[in-house]
Amino acid sequence: MAHQIFIDTQTQQWINIELFPGTQILPLAEPVPQSSIHKLRMAADTVIPVHYHPYDEYVYAVPLRGSKLRVVFPLGEG
Repeated sequence: MAHQIFIDTQTQQWINIELFPGTQILPLAEPVPQSSIHKLRMAADTVIPVHYHPYDEYVYAVPLRGSKLRVVFPLGEG
């Protein structure tokens, strides 16, 4: 596995994800083959559909102040 280089998040800006209104992503490390690390901010009731990545994806989901975070990992075939 390639060496992961972490990013100074104090110098980075959150990136809006247009596909999911109210959702922002902040990379925590430089992407390397087969790995990525992100921090997400999501609006209440945001649904990210089941999807596939050919590599591991580590996501740190942060609830907005005053909201509750509900993460659901649907199980299915595949």
